Amino acid sequence: MLREDLTKFWDSFDEPMGFKLLGFIRSQNVSLGFDKNGFRSLYIDLPDGVKVNEPPYSLENLLFIVEKRNRKYLIISLRDESFLEVFNEFIYTLLFQISELTKVNDVVNKIVELYIVWSQFFNKEKRKSLNLKKLLGLAGELYYLDRYLESMSNPITILESWDGPSGRTHDFIFADYDLEIKSKLATSNVVTISSIVQLEYDKTLRLGVVSFSLWEEEDENIPFDIVVMIEAIVAKLKDRGADHMVFLNKLLQLNVNYYDRPQFELIGELKFNIIGHQEYNASHSNFPRLVAANMPVAIKKVKYDIDLNMIEDFKI
Repeated sequence: MLREDLTKFWDSFDEPMGFKLLGFIRSQNVSLGFDKNGFRSLYIDLPDGVKVNEPPYSLENLLFIVEKRNRKYLIISLRDESFLEVFNEFIYTLLFQISELTKVNDVVNKIVELYIVWSQFFNKEKRKSLNLKKLLGLAGELYYLDRYLESMSNPITILESWDGPSGRTHDFIFADYDLEIKSKLATSNVVTISSIVQLEYDKTLRLGVVSFSLWEEEDENIPFDIVVMIEAIVAKLKDRGADHMVFLNKLLQLNVNYYDRPQFELIGELKFNIIGHQEYNASHSNFPRLVAANMPVAIKKVKYDIDLNMIEDFKI
C-alpha cells in the first residue's frame, strides 16, 4: 500500500461506518475503517489465547482499547481529525511493518510497540513557543547534522551521536571527539557558555560556532528556515533508508512536533541566511574556560561570554 492508497481507502467509504479487511496483511485479521462512533480506526480480532501487553497509557486523541468480553478485539481510534496527517503516517508505517507477519501475537506486539513510539505526536499539550535564541540554537544543530549526513556514511551513527536534544553535556558525542555548538548573529562576535560543565571534556572537544543573519525582503538570496532544514534532513534519511522517526523523536525532545503543522508554520516564519561556521579547539590547555576543577566549591552556577576575537589562535 502506498501513502496515496491510504487516502483513497478512506474515500472509498460512502459514509463513516464499518470496517474493511486488509487482504495484503498475511495474518488476515486486521481491518481498517470507522468505529461505531464514526472515528477512523484500526481493528484487530483477537483469537483466544492472544495476550496483549497494553501500553501504559491511552491518549484522548488516539484511543487504545482492548475489549475482553464476548468477542475479543483491539481497536485504535483517532478522536481528533486535526491529527489525520500523522494518523495516516502511523497507519502506513504500522501496516508496512506488520504486512509479512503471520502470527497474531507478533502483530499485536508490533502494534503496541508502534503505538508507544507514535503516540507522542498526538499530544497538543507539548506545543511550546520557541524564542529567537532557541530557534537559532536549533538551526545551528540542524546545520551540523545536515553536514554530517552529507559527509559521513552511517546516518544512524550520526543520529545517535546527536545528543543536544537530550540535554547532555555536548551537542554531538563521537568516539574520538565531542562537539559543542553555538549559534550567533553575524552582528555579534560573542558566544555564551551557559553552564560550568559545557566546556568540560574527557577527550578532544571542538567548539563549533554557526553564524546567521536575519533575512529581509530586500535580500536577493533565498532564505533558510527551520522547516526547510528539517524537511531536507528527513528527505536525506529516507533516501538512505534510515529510520527518520529517530530524528523526529529527537525533535520532540526539543518541543518541535513534525506533525504539528500550526507550530511548523510559526517556526517557519523566522527566515535567515546561513553565513558559515568556524570551529575551535576547546580542549587546548590554554583555551579560556571555566570548569568545575578551577571553581570555588561555593559557586554552583556559572554563565559567561567568550569573545571570538580573543580565541583566533584556537581555530581549527
